[in-house]
Amino acid sequence: MILLPVAFLATVTVVTAQQPDFAAIDKALLDDITSQYIDSSPSTCASEAAANADATEFTFDWPGTNLDSAWHSSKTAFEEALFQTQITHTDPNDSELSWTIRIGTGGHMYSHF
Repeated sequence: MILLPVAFLATVTVVTAQQPDFAAIDKALLDDITSQYIDSSPSTCASEAAANADATEFTFDWPGTNLDSAWHSSKTAFEEALFQTQITHTDPNDSELSWTIRIGTGGHMYSHF
């Protein structure tokens, strides 16, 4: 057992780290990201997308397993737990441009059909 003198214990200095300036970090990151778009051209689909906005639907209700999906049969039971939302776009002019995606609870797209 080692005994330390009380005077030694009284001279201990606690150093705390300075908190980073999160607002400044966020601003620097956003400035960096948005500066990459300065020379980009505007979307060519914007007017068409606005006209067909009502052709896109969202649902947070589990729609059931997609019969055309390629899920391995032993894993299909896990899809319902993974599912968070489904986004469907039905193109009024061309069915080849219609699509559905499913977003998982982690925010990732896990299905596109």
